[in-house]
Amino acid sequence: MVASISQINAMRSQLKALRLRRIEEWAFLTGAEAEIRLRGHPVCHGFVDAATADGKIIWVHPAGAERRLYEKSEGYEAWVEQCDPTASSGLRRDHWPRT
Repeated sequence: MVASISQINAMRSQLKALRLRRIEEWAFLTGAEAEIRLRGHPVCHGFVDAATADGKIIWVHPAGAERRLYEKSEGYEAWVEQCDPTASSGLRRDHWPRT
């Protein structure tokens, strides 16, 4: 049996979801591709345009839409794909804070 294109796309989406990690510290997410969730459900996917220094607010720019503001205090979560298996934070190495 050959899988259809929609079945293949669904499997790819499921595999990507398995690699996502919730990020607690939003201050260093600028430039990262993120999925924003509210009560466990995805509400937005795009690039983090900016973050406040205290990490309580981020602005996400989804493809083809205006950027939106998300606040931790409203229950939003930021999920980022973990590309580096040694990264405990879930961020790609180029998004790690400078020391």
